[in-house]
Amino acid sequence: MSTGIKQNSPRKRAPKACIQCRRRKALTIPDTPVRDSLLRGFVEFVYGVMPIIDIHEFLEIVQQGDGKSGQIGLLLFQAIMFAGSAFAEMKYLNAAGYQTKRAARQALFQKVRLLYDFDVESSPTARIQTTLWMTYWYNGPEDQKDLWYWVGVTVVLSSISGLHHRPERRGATKAENRLNRRLWWCIFMRDQQIALGIRHPAQMRIEDHNVPVLTLGDFDFKAITHDMGVFPPECTFSRDLNQQLQLATMCIEQCRLSVCLNKILDWVYRVSRVVDTPNSYSILVPKNDNEVCVQTNRYKLELEQWICNLPHVCNYDSFSALEQHDSPVIVVHKASLKMMYLTTVAVLHRPHILPFSPWSIVTSPFFNLWEDIQTASRTWICWTASEISGIGRDLLELGLMQSLSATSVTVLIPAMIIHLTSIKSASKGFVRRSTREFSDCALLLRALVDVYKSAELALNFIKDTAQAAGIRLNPLGRSLLSMENISAYIEPAGDLSGYQDHGDR
Repeated sequence: MSTGIKQNSPRKRAPKACIQCRRRKALTIPDTPVRDSLLRGFVEFVYGVMPIIDIHEFLEIVQQGDGKSGQIGLLLFQAIMFAGSAFAEMKYLNAAGYQTKRAARQALFQKVRLLYDFDVESSPTARIQTTLWMTYWYNGPEDQKDLWYWVGVTVVLSSISGLHHRPERRGATKAENRLNRRLWWCIFMRDQQIALGIRHPAQMRIEDHNVPVLTLGDFDFKAITHDMGVFPPECTFSRDLNQQLQLATMCIEQCRLSVCLNKILDWVYRVSRVVDTPNSYSILVPKNDNEVCVQTNRYKLELEQWICNLPHVCNYDSFSALEQHDSPVIVVHKASLKMMYLTTVAVLHRPHILPFSPWSIVTSPFFNLWEDIQTASRTWICWTASEISGIGRDLLELGLMQSLSATSVTVLIPAMIIHLTSIKSASKGFVRRSTREFSDCALLLRALVDVYKSAELALNFIKDTAQAAGIRLNPLGRSLLSMENISAYIEPAGDLSGYQDHGDR
């Protein structure tokens, strides 16, 4: 093992723990080529949206490998290996014995979970960092310790550490205080993403903290000029200050967008308890009252301000992407930010396209405007779905499908539902367009199946949704996962007017 990795022994049930850790190879660092590929995936596609470690110090420790530059705990290192596994090159994962990225991710996650369960790490910060990255593993609804569980653990640990109260700690360095602020905001951001994806109420509210909004001053920018053997020339993050600045700016804007999303989920949706299952749970459902219209206008303005004030370096542009004016890393991060914005807009308008009770409509002060409100919201939602499909088409053309994070599944599902609705109810010309856009989303989602279990579940959910709506997707009778081109097989049938989207669980 590299001396740059601190070898901590399990503090609980030591003999048994050590045996299990060795059996699962939790104490083993991947071979150097595999390790470096995992690190490249982490630095390029994870750290930019989750900058919760001192990346320059970490890279120095890895590069030196002798412990003279410091050490990193085994738990945190294995968590970084797991986080980067979704974006590692398959030839290295195959060399390590993994047939798919999903298999690699599962094995690496089990290492992290084993080390966490056996309490090998005493640092509160390292435990928070680790559990936050563990929220990126999802093995299906049957897994009791799923991403919802792990984000809850992260929130509790961060509260115990006091991160939600201006995390400037007495005796801490400026660098540590900057890291603490980034860490808190990344926890908040991830909590909102998970709430959106699984329709659970967020576990954090913006009102419950006094941590200042992130600024560029909270990030560390440093160009490493000496040889960094971990990264090939095309991986420029460690050497390119401009790319570091762009990614930091996008992280700040993602946090600002998460604040808007938190308010929308809190004010425009309500918590409903589902009790008709062995394990009851809470989900978010749209509110059905007059206040929704007032709050929608308020948050619509906030989102308009966000997109209007979005720095140019964060703005996704299809032409620039296809002309490869930006690096693939920047394109993916810009695309992900834009798709999350579009999904937030759709979430805001969704309550207005659902049927209201006759009594609530009659008694509403917006009664005379209700038809116009519904039409406007439907237009907004269809626009977001079309825009998401366009971005997906660009990523397919650029071959960047598998560079997307699991959060992309969250944005694709509602867009595909809207396209199915349009296929069912629109004119023939619009059906053709919606069919093409649905196909783009389906192909993008299909590309993620080998990486994320949630993508497989989403495809099966779309199949069930189409069948419930009376839309026949002929090749899906055997398996949705095996289709080559979904657009050639969509046949509108029946009536969708009584159909409602019940979410993405």
